[in-house]
Amino acid sequence: MFRNFLAESVSQAFVGLQKRDLYPDPLKARNARKLGFRSPHAQYDETVLGTQQVRSTPVSTEIRPDDAAGRQYAQMLEDAVHEAGTIRNFGYFDVPDVKLWAEYGVHESPAGNFVEVYCGNALTNPKYELTRRALQVRSAQDHIREGVFLAPAWYHNFYHWMIDLVPRLELVTDFLNQGMPLIAPPRMRSWHRATLQAVLEELDLAEIEIIEPQGGITGFKRLIMPTNITRSLDVSPRQLDILRRSFLKNASSGGASRRLYVSRRDAANRQIKNENEVCAQLLRRGFEVITMSQLTPVEQATLFSNAEVVIGAHGAAFANLAFCQEGAQVIEVFREGHFAPCFARIAQSAQLGYGFGVGQQVGANTYFDPEQLNQLLDIAGL
Repeated sequence: MFRNFLAESVSQAFVGLQKRDLYPDPLKARNARKLGFRSPHAQYDETVLGTQQVRSTPVSTEIRPDDAAGRQYAQMLEDAVHEAGTIRNFGYFDVPDVKLWAEYGVHESPAGNFVEVYCGNALTNPKYELTRRALQVRSAQDHIREGVFLAPAWYHNFYHWMIDLVPRLELVTDFLNQGMPLIAPPRMRSWHRATLQAVLEELDLAEIEIIEPQGGITGFKRLIMPTNITRSLDVSPRQLDILRRSFLKNASSGGASRRLYVSRRDAANRQIKNENEVCAQLLRRGFEVITMSQLTPVEQATLFSNAEVVIGAHGAAFANLAFCQEGAQVIEVFREGHFAPCFARIAQSAQLGYGFGVGQQVGANTYFDPEQLNQLLDIAGL
């Protein structure tokens, strides 16, 4: 609990320094490289494969608490459309002489800092930005001639891996077909391997070479780095399409009827403190309680594709909303003081019904008022 509090506090303080120009913002620095803005004298190549327009329609929030917290979070979801209408390029950078600190997912090159390779605002976190800066004065201990990079910072998070990263494989199939190795996260966990293999099989790339750099700094003569397909914490139809094709090959095409409560009892934070009380109410309304760590990624995807409704605390497992059928309902429980619009945006893109609750903070966890839960279920007609 203290570790999570410390990490959040330090990150917030670091962002404050950047906003007050007391520490240079890496996203606005002179050496920040963005796709489609290459100068004639640049020391790298880039390819724009397409564009994605940020949606301008706010998320519908009819299913929410009718109190001050409910109104506040509804407003935050509406305000999350702050880049509405923005056209964003996606593609890849082809960069020479790159140093990579794989454990942290950060890179350094004389050609610049390729900020659109990172997941969202990862470089506002001192863990990654200070490590990236340290690369400028560190030497590589290992050397690889070339590769395709799929392990920027935040690769350890299931949501960012599934939504931000593995869909990028579709942008770099030509290089992988030519025999370039894929540079994957070091010490991949079982869900990294399973999700990666599912997408590679869909792209007919199951036999490619995969390298997991182990510790220290690796130098590359040439590194292909695919970019975000859309802004982080958002999702595009292209991302949903490759995920569904990869994970739902054998899923039944029947109607969705299961009512799921996703427990975080196996997580380090944002657990529902009074979960037994919450589950008792949900069980009476036909819900089943699931814990995602007990399931393979394909099993998770299949489960969500069969769901009529999904309820649970905000957490990475909700990346599986990408697999829900159109018209399914999701109710996300926020911990008071914590907010991210990512799962509301998946629901919007996948044409799901979306609602939310707001629980009281109890340390790193959440107390979810059973009366509020009943009200939300009644509004949703469940």
